[in-house]
Amino acid sequence: MTPPDRHAITRVLTDHLTGRPAWDEPPSLLAIARDPSPPRCRLVPVEASGLEGRHPADAVEALARAATPASGLDRVPCARSRMWGLALRWEAFATPRVTASGDAPAPGRVEVRVTTACDTAGRRYLLQQGRDTGEVEELFTVTGRTPAALEHLLSALPQ
Repeated sequence: MTPPDRHAITRVLTDHLTGRPAWDEPPSLLAIARDPSPPRCRLVPVEASGLEGRHPADAVEALARAATPASGLDRVPCARSRMWGLALRWEAFATPRVTASGDAPAPGRVEVRVTTACDTAGRRYLLQQGRDTGEVEELFTVTGRTPAALEHLLSALPQ
């Protein structure tokens, strides 16, 4: 199987973020489905209570450890062979970053919608959308526990 197209996955994740009309949503685990066409994010049916109120990495890692037929993860909306990867979407507050010109934005926190993802080729993605602007920004330094937990969960899913 050919590896997933990085730009296509970024486009699918961006479309998913910009297509969300409401804020204050619970965290969601998403399958990045390449088939049936067109590619899109599809909700993975897990209990929202398992994702809420926890660090995203802890929630996903708990799902990976519990990935058994009884966990409901066998109801992923498409076969793993038809997936490009997994994503986790949640909302958080972030500290404004210094702009490329070196100008520091106003102090305080901004509300963002964050999507962290991993694909079947092992690449990681991190996109965030500011509530105040609606703009989606792809961040290229993707390290940490959340993408590692998504990789663990992806490998634990039934074929």
